[in-house]
Amino acid sequence: MHSSISITLVVTLLSFTLISVYAIQDGEEVTDPSAYPFYVMLGNPHVCGGIIISFNPAIILTAAHCVADAPHPLTLPHNPYFVGYGHTNRKHQTINPIVDWVVHPEYENSRGQINMHHDLAIVKLQKSLKPSDRIDRVALWAAKNINIPRQAILMGYGYTHVDQPEARTLQRISLNVTRFTAGYSDMVEAMSAQDNEKACHGDSGFVSLSSFLAWCCHN
Repeated sequence: MHSSISITLVVTLLSFTLISVYAIQDGEEVTDPSAYPFYVMLGNPHVCGGIIISFNPAIILTAAHCVADAPHPLTLPHNPYFVGYGHTNRKHQTINPIVDWVVHPEYENSRGQINMHHDLAIVKLQKSLKPSDRIDRVALWAAKNINIPRQAILMGYGYTHVDQPEARTLQRISLNVTRFTAGYSDMVEAMSAQDNEKACHGDSGFVSLSSFLAWCCHN
C-alpha cells in the first residue's frame, strides 16, 4: 500500500453514507465566495467535490471513485493532482497539490468488484489550510439523536447540461429528502422538486446539506 495516511481515519469515517448523484443542471449559481467554506473541487484526476475535515494536515473527504482508477500520487514522478478551494469561481480558487490518498478498504475486493456502499476516500494535500471565512472544516454530526431532515442542498462543478461544459462557478439545487435512515448503508434518498434540475458527472464526492447535517454523495 502506497499511502502514508492513517487507516484509523478511514475506519472513523465508516458511518458516512453515500447518495447517488450524476453535474448540476439548471441549478443556481453560488456567487458568495464564503457560502460553503468547507467545499473543495478536485480538479484532477477527475472533477469531483470534497469536504475539508482537517486543516493541518490538510485532509479532504471525497468519493473513492473520484481517485481509485488513477495512479497513486506517490508512484508518479510528476504529480498532476490538485484541489481548488476558497472561492466559488474556479478562476479565483487557491490550488493545493494532492500528495496522498487512501480508498476505503472495502470499496473494491480482490476480484475487482466494487461496493458503492463504501465509496469513500480521504485525500491529503501538500500544504496545510488556514481557517478563514472562505476556508473551514465541515461540521460532522453524531450518529445518535438526529432530527430527520426534510430539505437539503446539492452542489458541484459538474457538467451544466448535456453536451455543455463543466461549470466555472459553483452550482446548487434544492432537494426534498424522501428517505433518511441513520446508521444504514443506504440511509439517504433525495430528489429535486423540479424535473429539469439534475446532478451529473463531475458533481461526485461532495456533500448534500440539510440544516447543520452533512453527508457524502457519489455518482
